[in-house]
Amino acid sequence: MTTPGGSAPDGAWVVGSRYGQDITEASAKAAMKTPVLDSWGQAQNNFRAKQGEFRSKVAEMKDGQLTLNDRTDLLDNSSGYGCAVMGHSWQLPQNKAAVVVPFDRQVGPAKNAAIDSSDQYHGQIRLTAGGLWRVDVMMSVAYRAYHDELRYYYTLPGGVPVFATHHIEEAIAPTYIVEVVDAAGGLITARAFEATTVVTSWDSGPYGPLPPERQQSSHFSHTFVLPPMPAADDPSAPSHWCSVRLSMAWKGPDASSWFWGANGSYVRCIGGTEKSGLYASRWSRDVDHINYAPTVPDGGTLS
Repeated sequence: MTTPGGSAPDGAWVVGSRYGQDITEASAKAAMKTPVLDSWGQAQNNFRAKQGEFRSKVAEMKDGQLTLNDRTDLLDNSSGYGCAVMGHSWQLPQNKAAVVVPFDRQVGPAKNAAIDSSDQYHGQIRLTAGGLWRVDVMMSVAYRAYHDELRYYYTLPGGVPVFATHHIEEAIAPTYIVEVVDAAGGLITARAFEATTVVTSWDSGPYGPLPPERQQSSHFSHTFVLPPMPAADDPSAPSHWCSVRLSMAWKGPDASSWFWGANGSYVRCIGGTEKSGLYASRWSRDVDHINYAPTVPDGGTLS
């Protein structure tokens, strides 16, 4: 083409060019796909970055106990104590095996108990003395339950059609597991606590909003006995220490089984000093070793 007094538009065939004779099928496809793929790839990267930020949010740390972290003298009359909270909020995968929730920030002084956030312990409390121990857990989750939609319409008097949507929030089932393991990773004792969220439903217009984020808190404890351990300055002591950890999983119905599908569902553990806590308190130095019994025989029917 000719463009007297001006420049040619982008992509125009001008005098001196081959008028498209050098275009092949491969180069044509590449020219069409590359801009789209590049934009799509960038959009995916941006989405993953935001998801990563959402799944691992730094938790708020506001507690007067933080100023006492080094005041072990305040525990002179206590035989053992340690408290940890989650330094981040974490989103958990759906319908997967239980994962260890990292309680990696110490709150207050500790004695015969150490908060270890190393890769090996991943936010657990190491118990360095035997005796009678009690562990308390405070867990809070923010969740959006399974969201199922059934769209329908009805006719008002006079023949006016009205579209509406029936929304259902299905219950989810978080499971918390407190485990005490020895230095080799062997399980000493465990307790599981199962919670259930609410089920709600409502009607709205043709494209009603997703349900709001809800929150639920749970508290539970476990008491157990550990055998005597060597003094902390004994080179063999670390091989006798035990660790307390909290694992969690959550389950819900399969989204494919629903009419419209499950939209926007998630569970996020809320970290911080206000809504999370893993506490270990030593009650007694007297010990008698225990045996781990995960199952018991069926006792029949109670009458």
